[in-house]
Amino acid sequence: MNLMIKFAKNNYPNNVREYREERGLTREQLAKKTRKAIKTIVRAEQGYNISIDTKKKILKALKVDIFNIDKVFPCHKHPKTKI
Repeated sequence: MNLMIKFAKNNYPNNVREYREERGLTREQLAKKTRKAIKTIVRAEQGYNISIDTKKKILKALKVDIFNIDKVFPCHKHPKTKI
């Protein structure tokens, strides 16, 4: 079981903690603003995969435009767009 947790962790490095701290927010405050559990915020900061909905809520709470998602979540893959 621990091997699975170690494998899943840090597959998605991001800057959530840095942005949160720059804005003077605690994990609890960010959780409240996003209406997500503190555990979800911790998991996001640790690099676990989180849903796009959760990412959007974190961006909104951190006052980061969705078009700058790569600044907070550098490993986020944009959906393919049709030309």
